[in-house]
Amino acid sequence: LVDENKTILGSVKTVTEEISRYRTVMPGKKYILPPHGEKLNLTEMKEIDTKELKKLLIQEPEENISRRLIALFNGLDPLLADEITFQAGLSPQEVVKELGEDNLKSLAGSLNYLRDSILKGKGSPLILTRDKNREEYQDFTCINLTKYPDNQKIFFKNTNEMVDNFFDYRIKQDKYRQLKDNLLQLVTQELKKTRQKCKGLEEKLRKANKCDKLRLWGELLTAQLYLVKKGQEKVELVNYYNPEQEKISIDLDPRLSPAENAQKFFKKYRKLKKALPLVKKDLKKTREEIRYLEGVKYNLEEGGLEDTVDIKEELSREGYLKTSGKQKRGKEKDRRKTAPSPLKFISSEGFEIYVGKNNRQNEYLTLKMASREDLWLHAKEIPGSHV
Repeated sequence: LVDENKTILGSVKTVTEEISRYRTVMPGKKYILPPHGEKLNLTEMKEIDTKELKKLLIQEPEENISRRLIALFNGLDPLLADEITFQAGLSPQEVVKELGEDNLKSLAGSLNYLRDSILKGKGSPLILTRDKNREEYQDFTCINLTKYPDNQKIFFKNTNEMVDNFFDYRIKQDKYRQLKDNLLQLVTQELKKTRQKCKGLEEKLRKANKCDKLRLWGELLTAQLYLVKKGQEKVELVNYYNPEQEKISIDLDPRLSPAENAQKFFKKYRKLKKALPLVKKDLKKTREEIRYLEGVKYNLEEGGLEDTVDIKEELSREGYLKTSGKQKRGKEKDRRKTAPSPLKFISSEGFEIYVGKNNRQNEYLTLKMASREDLWLHAKEIPGSHV
């Protein structure tokens, strides 16, 4: 932080004379720019001519133009280097040795234009976004980028406003990225647990579906008790229910009498028979939970900032996230004041199409926004496919 006379008022990091004799950073000292190293300062140079530029570039003939410009001039980044080559009608990937005289002349003109713009204060502070929706910031610069359309640029009155806006966005991005990572970790863990539970239930169902075999063993054993002696570990009995009258092998508990073994089979049969509908119900519910969590995971991976916040609230309501009651109610109340923002498209026939990207947006579309005349579509059991 400096005053109007470039006197340092405060700094995040202090650089004493013991650390650097050339440049001290301490309150009360004059602020000095960091050393440029061997790079050239474009604003301190006279107008660049073709001959001089060729001499500078040709030192690395195999390098592409963009990288060579960045290596030569202080303050140039890939964004500005690409803009310079674009204004010169060149590709930033063109190799230095392949440049002709006309190319060098155009490139020198672009560099001189940038130099004059800076010296005359003709900068255009702007933030470059990744698409025309201007939701995702890409970079910022003080020079207008003619390579990109205006609907990808947000212009500002001054540099401070631009920098504040960009880094506010970055701070929010970092915050939401951390939230997103935490939620993804939570959902992944829940998915792992639920899938393990599903495997256990499927094994229970497999065993329960075999309960009729236990009843058969009990009935055959009861009908042929005279053929079995206590202490036997296995017996082969005729299966009267089979037209072929085949014999089947039955494992026995040698500690029990033949009648007790039969009762054991009947008891196990009744237990499994009773559990069968409960296991089926629990398995169906568990599979639905897996599909739900897969959908949430997909939406987290593919969604934006607002989607992440919506999903956090959804997971909290569903009991996957623990929050204090007071904090939870307060945040949800504030959040619910703002209507969700589902995706909006216009069809070729001019119809408006709204797409919910998570459960909150689906509820809003279905229960509050839609009318009786609207068409409602939903892709079943596909993660990420919502109303």
